[in-house]
Amino acid sequence: MVEQDDSLGAGEVFAAIRALIEDVAEDWDPGEISADTRLVDLGMESISLVYLIAELQQQLGLGDRLFNQLRTDGTQLKDMKVGDLVQSIEALR
Repeated sequence: MVEQDDSLGAGEVFAAIRALIEDVAEDWDPGEISADTRLVDLGMESISLVYLIAELQQQLGLGDRLFNQLRTDGTQLKDMKVGDLVQSIEALR
C-alpha cells in the first residue's frame, strides 16, 4: 500500500498504478505496462477498472475526487491510457 504523500511524483504514481494492475491481474498476464498502455488492452473487466480507480483514490488520499473528475469530464475508463490516469491523478494532487 502506498502511503498518502502529496509529494509523490509522476513516477511514484505510475508505480502505484502498475502495482495495483499487477495485483488485480494475478490470474492473467497484463503484459508490459507503460504510460501508452490503454487500460482496455490490459484485459481487465469493467469491475476491475472501477476497483483500480477506487484503490488508487484510497491509497493516494484522493477521496472520491478522481471518480468525480472522470465523471465531470465524461471520460470513459476504457478510453484511457495509463499515462492519462497518472496525469489525472497529478492534476488532483
